[in-house]
Amino acid sequence: MERTSAPLQTVVRAFEIIELLWEENITGPSDLARQMDMPRSTAHDYLRTLESTGYVIRRDGQYHVGYRFLAMGSRLKHRNRLFHIAKPVLEQIASETGELATVSVEERGRWVVLHNESGSRSLNLAHIRADGRHSTHTLPERSYWPTFPTKMSRRYSIHTD
Repeated sequence: MERTSAPLQTVVRAFEIIELLWEENITGPSDLARQMDMPRSTAHDYLRTLESTGYVIRRDGQYHVGYRFLAMGSRLKHRNRLFHIAKPVLEQIASETGELATVSVEERGRWVVLHNESGSRSLNLAHIRADGRHSTHTLPERSYWPTFPTKMSRRYSIHTD
């Protein structure tokens, strides 16, 4: 029988803090303590610990999410086989249509943009936040949708509406 255990609250809390730093204008231990309903000293300990990992940085006395997440995301993206298959297709679509071409993946019920290629006429059609919420704008009249074979071969086809 598989043993399941409750998640470590300190780890869960650390990620909650990272999300707050990302989404809110949390600048320091006092703001964080108020937002998370914790003592200021505990908030300070979390921020300093996260800073020591490089995932949170302190600049001009304020705490921010660091670029280390970007580096990790970039590595994750480049290790993804779909990215390597889709990139040349997206480049072709963007070149031929002049529009933005995007490939997204679903993870835990949320769509995450894996890669975008911009064409000469592309506009920012959607703003997608880290939590998956987004606002969409008018799509172009003609859309190209790549279809990838199930076995992820180098072959692909482009279907138009």
